[in-house]
Amino acid sequence: MPSEDQQYHPVAAAVLVCSLATTLLFWAGKKKHAKAAMKADPNEVVVELLGVEKVLAGGGGGDNATSTLTWFQGDYSQVVDSLRERTGKILELNPWLAGRIEKRKEKNGAYALVYSTAKQASDLLATHFCCHESNELLSRDIPFDQLGAKCSELDLYVKVGPTLPLWRVHVIPCHKDPHQKFAVVVSISHALSDGHTFYRLHNMLLNSKETIEALQVERILTTEQEQIKVMGGEPEQKILQSAGFIVNCVYGVLHSLCTKTKTVGKMHLIHPQGMEEAKKQAAKVNNDVEFVSSNDVITSWFLQNCRCKFGMMALNFRGGRIAGHTETHAGNYENVICYRPQDSATPALIRQSIQPPIFRRRVTNQEPLPGFWGQASGSFAIATNWASFAKPCFLGTDCHEEFHMPLYDLSKLIPSTMVILVIFRAGPRGLGILYGGSEAKVADLQKAVPFLHSEQLLS
Repeated sequence: MPSEDQQYHPVAAAVLVCSLATTLLFWAGKKKHAKAAMKADPNEVVVELLGVEKVLAGGGGGDNATSTLTWFQGDYSQVVDSLRERTGKILELNPWLAGRIEKRKEKNGAYALVYSTAKQASDLLATHFCCHESNELLSRDIPFDQLGAKCSELDLYVKVGPTLPLWRVHVIPCHKDPHQKFAVVVSISHALSDGHTFYRLHNMLLNSKETIEALQVERILTTEQEQIKVMGGEPEQKILQSAGFIVNCVYGVLHSLCTKTKTVGKMHLIHPQGMEEAKKQAAKVNNDVEFVSSNDVITSWFLQNCRCKFGMMALNFRGGRIAGHTETHAGNYENVICYRPQDSATPALIRQSIQPPIFRRRVTNQEPLPGFWGQASGSFAIATNWASFAKPCFLGTDCHEEFHMPLYDLSKLIPSTMVILVIFRAGPRGLGILYGGSEAKVADLQKAVPFLHSEQLLS
C-alpha cells in the first residue's frame, strides 16, 4: 500500500490564479515587458519553458512567487556562513537559478530561461543571498495577518524581470531577540519552479545532512501531451489556461478592487488524534479504497465547505505518474484535477480520483467541464499540498527549527471568486493548513472541525 507521502505532491497552484489574470491583461496589450539589452554570451544557455511557465512569466510581478518562512531558535551568526556557503554550492551546481526570463526571437518571441555557465557562484551570492544583520525587519510575534504584507513591503518575494533574481535567500534575525531567534525566507519564481522543485532546493539549503546536487533544467516538452492522455482530455489538462477561467480571475480581481472585498487568511495545526478519528470514519463510509490519507480528508472537507461551484486539487506528475518525469526534473510538472461538489463528497472520492490510469474526478467523470460562460461566472476552490516534500531542517546542534510556513501576501493574491488551501509541514509542530478567501467563505471554513486545533497559528 502506498504511503501518504507518495500520494500528493504540491504546487503553488493558488499563486497561478493572479498571474493568469495579469496575463490576460498582458495579452490585451495592457502590460508590456521591456527586454533588457544583453550582449551575446558564448556561454549562454537558452531553455525553452513549458506552456504554463510562459503564461506565468508573462504575468510578471511578485504574485507568482513561491515563498516560505522558517523560524529557528539559535544565534544566526553561528550558521550564516554555512548557509551562505550552501547557497553558493547550490548556485554552482544549478547555474540556471542565476538566470533570467526574457523573450527570445529564436523562440518566436516566447519567454525562455536564459543563463550563463561561465559565472562564478561566489560572484552571484550578493544577488541571491542576503543577511539582514542590522535591520529591524521581523519579529517572531508578528501576527499572521500582517506577516505577508510586511514581507511584501520589505521586498522579500522574487519577481520576474530581465535583471531580477529568480531565486533568493534571506536570513533575518528577530529584532526583539536577535541572538536567540532568526528567520530564513526562501523565494523562487513560479515561472521557474513548482512546489516539488522549490522543496528540493529548500531541503538542500536548510538541512546540512542533505546532499547538494544538480537538477535537470531542460524541460520535458512533451509533458503537456502526456498529461492530456492521463487526465482524460485536453479541456481537463488546460483548465488553468482556459479563457473562461482567466476571465473569472480578472473579474474576481476587479470585483475585489471595486467592492473593497477584504481577503483574509487563517492558519491552523492539524490535531493528530482528530485526524486519525476522521480517517476511521471515512473508512467506515466507503470500502472501495484501501485507505484514505490526511490530504484526502482535508481536501474533501475544504471543497465541501468553501461554498464554491468548482474545486481543484493540485497533482504532481513525477514519481511514476508519467514515465520519464523524475524527482530530479526542475520545472512545473503539475496540474489540477477539477471537481464538482459531488466529486469531493467523501475522502474516498478524492483518493479514487488520483488512482491510475486516469487522474480525474469519479462521480461526474463522464460529464465535460463547463464551457466558457460556466467557468467565467463560477467560483473556484484550489487545494494544494506542500507537506510531502518538506523535510526537517537541520543547521547544527545549537540551532533548532521552530516553525515553518508558506508565505503569501493574501491581500494581493486571491480574487473574490476564489478560495485557496495550502497543506504544509509546520516544522516540528506537525501538519498545518493555510486557507484564505473572502471573509464569508473563511468564516464557513472556521466552523467546528474535529481535526483542527482551535488555536490559530500566529494569531
